[in-house]
Amino acid sequence: MRRLIVAILILIGSGIASGQDPVYSHFWGDRLYLNPAMAGSERGMNVSAAARYQWPKITSEFAAYGISVSAFEPNIGGGWGLSAMQHVEGEGFQKTSEYSFTYSYRLYGPRKRGDLAFGVRTGYMQRSIDFNKLIFSDQLDPVNGVIYTTQAELPPSDVVHVFNANAGIDFRYFITKSKRSFINLGFSCNNITRPRFSLMYLDSRLPARYTAYGTLVITGKPSGFFPHLIKPMFLVSRQGNLDGSDLSITMLGVQTSSDHVFGGVIYRSAEVYKLPRRDALFVNAGFYWRTNEAVHSFSYGYEYNISNLAINTGGSHEITYNMDLEGFMLFRKLSSMGRKRVKHCPDFKAVGGLKAL
Repeated sequence: MRRLIVAILILIGSGIASGQDPVYSHFWGDRLYLNPAMAGSERGMNVSAAARYQWPKITSEFAAYGISVSAFEPNIGGGWGLSAMQHVEGEGFQKTSEYSFTYSYRLYGPRKRGDLAFGVRTGYMQRSIDFNKLIFSDQLDPVNGVIYTTQAELPPSDVVHVFNANAGIDFRYFITKSKRSFINLGFSCNNITRPRFSLMYLDSRLPARYTAYGTLVITGKPSGFFPHLIKPMFLVSRQGNLDGSDLSITMLGVQTSSDHVFGGVIYRSAEVYKLPRRDALFVNAGFYWRTNEAVHSFSYGYEYNISNLAINTGGSHEITYNMDLEGFMLFRKLSSMGRKRVKHCPDFKAVGGLKAL
């Protein structure tokens, strides 16, 4: 019966409800997914990987995986990035994959105090459903269960291919003369093209998703176990249609860093179909280390459900990994514009411990 319910939900999601993008609680773990304007936000190259495994105690769980590579490239005015992502719903019933390219253009303020970036991410998406795993009502026998062959008319293809585009803006500014604390604000819009994503040949389009976020990075001198970096943050994300069938997520939290370890807590609330409810409390911890010219960080987070679900879902798990190659540049020979941009580029990553968060 549970598989039947999940099959119905998947078909509705793929044909009528238009589906929703996954939203990481550790949203800073994959910067390109958060905002394409963050491509090349720091000197060198960044490699990020993130995974979210939601509700493992339910047979038909949800999972999302992503990996991205981005780099600062002064010769082209900002940065570039490549990313791949897949999310799976309902025991592999439905899979959505995306492969994209990102470009960002960055403007620098006077005295290396701030910057403003604009980014675009475009790419190929596909959605597929394994109809062999679905159970239809005409297959069921009241006593013996699934014994019949379905007579349902299935679509001629179980895969749909679309083009998608995303855009964003990102702003950073040092708020102290010592350049030890700064603010970071951004806004992004995903699914600008609203691609038709239905396997049933319906005029069902992927809803646009709007995300606003911000953080305040405060640093000080390390003192024993007292953290030398505190990073309060927020994120607001909304995706849905004008008829009110939308999903809004708000997150408030703080991250801290001390020596080679970091951690934080985030409160996540969700509003589904305009019905507010508490969602989850997310706690994560990690560590970072240096090897030659690279800085690595790894974190694990657990999301404890505090909403009014009647079943034990097992919460959600998130894993993130980041690697910063500080000396990397695709074009070793800088143009005159490239040299000028390197000269005026503020170094936010130099603020203690930020690279791990």
